[in-house]
Amino acid sequence: MNNSYEKYAIVIIITTIISLAVGVIETRANLLNIQQMAKYSLDINKVINTHDILDKDKELKIVKVSSTKLVPGDVFEIPEEHHSMPCDSILVSGKF
Repeated sequence: MNNSYEKYAIVIIITTIISLAVGVIETRANLLNIQQMAKYSLDINKVINTHDILDKDKELKIVKVSSTKLVPGDVFEIPEEHHSMPCDSILVSGKF
C-alpha cells in the first residue's frame, strides 16, 4: 500500500515539472513575440493643424511620419495596404 503512494507522488512530481517547463517555454515565446511587435513600425499619414497666428486661419496638413513618432491625441490615416497598426488607437471614422 505504501508503494502505491510513492508511485502516485512520483507521477505528481513529474507532471508538475513538465507543467512548469511548458509554462516557462510558452512565457518565453510570448515575451519574444511582444519584443518583436514592439520593433514593428511603418510610415503613416499624420494629420496636423497648422495656423497662422496673425490670420487665425486653420489648415489641415498631412505629413508622412513613422508610427513610432505617434503620441496620444494624434490623428492619423490608416494605410489601405495595412490592416494592423503597431499602436493603440480609436477609430474615429472610416469603412472596411
